[in-house]
Amino acid sequence: MSTDTLLSGPTVPAASGTTKSVVILLHGYGADGNDL
Repeated sequence: MSTDTLLSGPTVPAASGTTKSVVILLHGYGADGNDL
């Protein structure tokens, strides 16, 4: 079974018109609060 997840959020177009890189921030990924 395969589940595709679509990420959405605020976007800003590239100033040059061509996207050269992507930054994905996974804040708190895997954290349960005990390691904060």
